[in-house]
Formats: sequence, structure tokens, C-alpha cells
Amino acid sequence: MVEAIADPQVRRDLKAHLAYLDTRLSQLRKKDILLGRLDDEAIRLHQACLGRVATPHLQPGHHVIVTVSELDGAELPTSVAVPQGWDGKAPLPLVLDLHAAGVRETADCFPVRPHPRVLCVTPLARGSHDYRGPQMTAVEECLADVRRRYPVSTLLVTGASMGGTGTWLFAQRHIAEVGGIAPWMGNADPDAWRGVWEGDERPVLSPAGRACELAQRARMPIARVGQLAGRPDLPVYVGHGAADTIVPVGHSDSIVEKLKSLGARNLRYDRFEGLGHGGFPVSRDERVAWLLANPPAPPSELLAIIPPLTFVADMTGAPPHRVLDPLSEARLVIRNGQFAGGENVEAASDAATSKWHYPGPAGFAFENRFRIALPHSAPAHLACCADEFARLWKERWGGSGILPVFPDPVPGVTGTLPVTPRPHTLIALGSPEENPAVKVALDSLDVAVAPGSVRFFGREFSGDDIGLILLRPNALDPLAATLIVWGATPAAYAQLWGRFGHVVHLEGDRGRWYFDYAIYDRKTCGPDSFLAVGWFDHDWLFDPKLLFEGSAELRASIPGSHWPTQPSGDGRVWLSTLPPDHLESPRGPVAFDRSAGVDTGPLMIQGQRFERGLGMSPPAKAIWRLDGTFSRFRAKVGLERTGARYPLRYEAERVKFEVWADGASVVSSPVLSATDGLFELTADLRGARTLELRAVNATKFVWHFGPVGWGEAELTAP
Repeated sequence: MVEAIADPQVRRDLKAHLAYLDTRLSQLRKKDILLGRLDDEAIRLHQACLGRVATPHLQPGHHVIVTVSELDGAELPTSVAVPQGWDGKAPLPLVLDLHAAGVRETADCFPVRPHPRVLCVTPLARGSHDYRGPQMTAVEECLADVRRRYPVSTLLVTGASMGGTGTWLFAQRHIAEVGGIAPWMGNADPDAWRGVWEGDERPVLSPAGRACELAQRARMPIARVGQLAGRPDLPVYVGHGAADTIVPVGHSDSIVEKLKSLGARNLRYDRFEGLGHGGFPVSRDERVAWLLANPPAPPSELLAIIPPLTFVADMTGAPPHRVLDPLSEARLVIRNGQFAGGENVEAASDAATSKWHYPGPAGFAFENRFRIALPHSAPAHLACCADEFARLWKERWGGSGILPVFPDPVPGVTGTLPVTPRPHTLIALGSPEENPAVKVALDSLDVAVAPGSVRFFGREFSGDDIGLILLRPNALDPLAATLIVWGATPAAYAQLWGRFGHVVHLEGDRGRWYFDYAIYDRKTCGPDSFLAVGWFDHDWLFDPKLLFEGSAELRASIPGSHWPTQPSGDGRVWLSTLPPDHLESPRGPVAFDRSAGVDTGPLMIQGQRFERGLGMSPPAKAIWRLDGTFSRFRAKVGLERTGARYPLRYEAERVKFEVWADGASVVSSPVLSATDGLFELTADLRGARTLELRAVNATKFVWHFGPVGWGEAELTAP
């Protein structure tokens, strides 16, 4: 029926709407179906599929429209509620309602709640993410598509929890466009987490750690709150439960206080005593009504806040500019779209190669169109690394158009690369000898890589399994770049995409490559343990003041690695010494003989130190091929931290540890909390060909989960 529709866009929309209804009906109880809860929507959709409606998305009611992402070809569905009585022509106020966490498919957040005389939309975007990186790109793509299809006027943005965070971030990027925002329960200020998470007292130990912390904090809403205060009459309606155990109320307290101090005068804050993460007496419709009743004046002047190490304003429509001291905050005044002064900033030319065109950092490469550059002749470990990235990306983000294999260069012609559509950023794996894309990018730089060492603009760095990540703009296209990923050994590529900030799974704030370049080795698991990390200047030139080294003291104390370690020599077969056949760990790599996470030390479980074992960040699993050579498995399992000091972690974290053999569960722990201590697992493995360990989160708030461990995990031979 749908295939007969001639217009491919309408056909895509109708297919997505049918898929949504099919999923939704499967979740409803029988009595809901018998009551005809979805009858009207199903009847309208049936008529559209028969081709009896010329423009089905303009008719009153609920619709699903699909945007094809330019980033990777993923199909991004958006829920649209067209108000009753609309004539299909008059511009409507537009409410962008950003969904919360825990969303994986359309039925989790569709349909968007309608509102009289308002067009309401909720993009699924790319599911349960924090509205940074590809998630924000997806929202912007979907919103642009909505604006192409519908006549709209005022833009209002609302959202709760993760959607509240997204509301703050979206409004700051699009401050000239929004006519009001209602961010509820948003994660806005990193300082609001202090005293909530056990272990947050860990000091930053090195220049590299301090620089990365600056760059990370710059991406939080509190860092650019001045952009909102630059429009003092913008209606801002904030709400939060004072007893919230998921996102502490300090987030809203802090950003509201900051707005007040900066002169925001159209501000409402409902702080609900005794309430937690929801259950408020104010509905979304009431929030929208308040925003509509308090319209702002069109902005005559805008203020952009440029935090340290971000180089350019994260604001649509900002004019060309240059930050004078990238280690200090800059403030840019914009009047009628033109540069009008500021602090620590000057007007700049529209130069071909500068951070005005391609701002970086390395993680920015994954927010716009990119492809993996890999020759046919690439070694197996490079192909595996590229395949792992493509698999993770498709699982997490849904797109698949990211992995072409480039042909080898023309013999006798140096520096040749196949012509590809632009703008594209190339993710180039390997050495200059292995990958022509790497050679082209490094040829003009004072950078050389060799087994065991990296020469970097006159500095020498060495380490076991050393590697280099480096972002460079494309000389022929200022909107494109090459991200080089090189390792001296196959082990240098092990679990690379999650080792110090996961570039694929951007949940919470774990997924950030905030640097332009980084030099790492087998010890590196975060900013403080880099050999060096840094940024290029505005013109993408090397500046020694922007290179920062890690902590030699921390590196000397770090045990273990991200791949199997050496046997102990005492006759035991420690599981951490055997290479796993398969790893799935979307929230950070599996650690061998140390804790999982950023800049981790020894393996700690419930306050006890273990010399041997595995660290994981749930949900995670690891599989080993045993081929019947072992008879028993034993380990002491538990959450890394005790939770004794902080009830928030105790309430949020519940983890179950499972042992599987040959695809069947053989033993598991009870669901453990942060205060349950250690639990010993023993499994009979006689004849088992495979062993699988799983750390499974038992509550849905995955981003709350800290590391867990399998202490003294050992195998016994028959």
C-alpha cells in the first residue's frame, strides 16, 4: 500500500508512522485497544497510505515525519502534533519538546503532547543521549526539516531531565531564534554534583588534567549562561524538585542564581519542596502557556560567551572573530549580526584555514559528515579497529554510511587520495606508510611517528604501545578535516574508542575528545595520564603554550592496562592475562588489573584493593574462548564504591553479575547495591568452550553507574 506512494519523502514518513503505531499497539493492554484509543490516528494513517490525502503531514492530529541525516544517512523520526482547526497556512508558534533519558525507540517518547494553536514537535533524534555532539546535530537537522515543511513563527523550547539539559544547550546555541525556554531538572552545573558522587574529591594532578577539565566544563550550560542573560527579557521558566535524587536541585539553584545576578528579569523558578524527579503540580501545557504569555522583544544585541579553550562562539550566526588569549574567557558583542566589540576578542577575516571555519576539538569530527579512511591493504588490527567503530556507531546512533574503504594510492604518485564528496572529515587510521590519508595530513607538520616514540614539534615522547590522535583541517576545504589515529602496535588500538572519553557513546559527559591532539600509551586512561595533550591556535598553528603534559607520578602508579596483562608466575591462571575474544562496553573500556574509568588506579571493589581482576562500567560483557581447558571460575564481585557517604549513589545503582558458559547462564549474583559488600561467585566450567562475564545494570538510570569489579577472577584447570 505504502510503496505505491510516489513521493519518497511521504513514503518514508508513512512507513515510520506505521512502525511507530505497530510498536505502540504491542505495548498497549487489550482494553486500551478495545476502547479504540488509537482509532482516529490509525484511520487517518490508513487514508494517507491509500494516497487519498495530498499533504498528510499538514492535517490536524499526530504525525511522524522522517529526516535523513546528512551526517551518516540515519533516518531520524520526529513526532508532530498539528493543532485542531489549523488552516494549513497561517504560521504557528513552534514548541520543541526535548525528551528525557531512557528513550530508545519512537514508542518511548511519541506522541508529543498537543497544545491549542501551537505546533508541537519531539524529535527522537538519536535516542537517549545528552544533547551534545551528534544528538544536538540530529535535533538541529530535524528542526530544520520541520521548518521546511510547516509555516512557523515563535520558537519555544521545553524539556525535563535530560531534555532540560538539552533545552539549556539548544537555547544558548540558538539564542537569537528562541522566544522562550522551560528547562526543568536539567544537568547544568558540574559543581552541583560535588558531595554527591563518592570519589569526586580526586584532585587534578597535572597541566593536562587541568586543561581538559577547563575544556570539559566549557561545554556545560552554566559556562555560557551569559548568552541567555544577554537577552534579559527572554522568558525562562525553570522547575526542580528539592528532593531530586537523580539530578540534584543544586543544578537549577546555581544557574537560576547566575541568571538573576546577570540581570535576567523574565525569570520564573518553581522549586518544589519534598518532591523528587517528577510528579510536579505544573503541567507542560502550563509551562508553554506561561512562555506564550510573556513574549520577549526582538533582540537588538547579543552576547556570546567563549569559555577557555573553545576558541570560537558556540552560537549560530556569530560573525568571524578571534580570541586573543584562548586560556581565558572571551565575551563577544554582536549587533545586527556584526562584530561590535567585547573582551579578549577581536574581529577576524574570513580566512580559509582557521578555527572560525573548523573549530575542533577532535571530538567535533564526529558531529558532522565524516568517513573512515582505510586502504584495502590495511593490516588486520586497523581493519578490526575500523569495524569496531562502525559497529559501535551503528548500535548507538543508527547510521551506517561511515565506512568506505579507500583504494590504495596510485603507484609512483605520492600523496594521492581518491576524490570524495565534501565537506567530509576523514577518520584516518594507521601510519603514513599504511594510510595515504595520514601521510597527506602529516607531511606539512613537524610530527614524526616511530615504534615507541613520537616527535612532536621539537618534543620527544616515548612509551609502551604509544599512540597519537591529531586533528588537522583540510587545506583544500576549510569545512573539512582529517583526524589521525595512529598506534605503534596493535595493542595501541585496543578499546581505543572508549579509553579516555568515548567518541561513540556520548552518554552523560563520558564521550569527549576535547583536545586537538593527544599522545598516549598503555598507561593512559584519562587526561592526567596522557603523555601530552593540547590544542592548536586560531589559525591551526602549533603554540607551545597550548601543549600540556600529564602526571608522571600518576602514570608511575597506574597498574594494569586496557588489554591483558602478564601472568603472575605463581601458577594461577588469572583471567586478566587471557585475551578476550569479544568485548562490549559502551560506557568505557574493560580494564585489566585496574579499575574502569577515567585516570583510574588499582582495582578497588567495596573499599578493598585487588592486584588481579577486571574493572567494568555497566552494562558490559566480555567473552573468552576456553575450548574446554578449564573446570572452574571464581571471583569476588561488587560495586567499586561503598555508597556509605552518599545516598544518591546507593539509591541509583543496582548491578547484577552474571557468568555464562556456552551461551547459557550458569551462576549469577543477587542484585547488588553500593552498600552490599562483596559477593563471591563460583562457576562449574567443565567442558565449556566459551566463558562470558556480564555486569548488568538493574535500574534504568545508566549514566549514574560507577565502575564495578571482578576481583581475583581466576580459572582453574581440570
